Amino acid sequence: MFEKFRSDFRRHGSRVTEPGTWVMAVYRFGRWKNKLPKPARWVAHKVYRLGFLATNVSCGCHVADTVEFGEAPHLIHAKDILIHPKVKLGDRVGLMHNVSLATTVDRPGVPSIGNDVFIGTGAVLIGPVKIGDGARIAPNSLVLNDVPAGATAIGVPARIVRAPKLKAVPES
Repeated sequence: MFEKFRSDFRRHGSRVTEPGTWVMAVYRFGRWKNKLPKPARWVAHKVYRLGFLATNVSCGCHVADTVEFGEAPHLIHAKDILIHPKVKLGDRVGLMHNVSLATTVDRPGVPSIGNDVFIGTGAVLIGPVKIGDGARIAPNSLVLNDVPAGATAIGVPARIVRAPKLKAVPES
């Protein structure tokens, strides 16, 4: 737990005042407490709930200890990030502020996020959408369908935009 905490601390600018540091610290503590023996887990759960409440009130982030992060998650400007407790995120995923990864009654299921994905400010991903490796979600986009690997989704509702292939420039 402590090595991951140190890594999260460095990734979030090595600043104690960075909300992403606190959200990830509470998340890591929550994951760690689940491995404790039953009596200690009960006490640790009370401490976790206090930390969870504090991050929820102070920065509006709702990241439960049941969320599955891959390696090196980055909560950029961690404010108002809402992640459904069953969401699975890949390695090196970047989330900007005001992002929601959610489900609704008419779209059951949760988003599944691949590796090296970037999700821009205000983006909302609803239902069982799959975001491929290296995909980008533009700010303020509403993603209701799968986004293939390497693609960019933009708009409300989001549509897929592929980056143009660049021609090689001859050397002079």
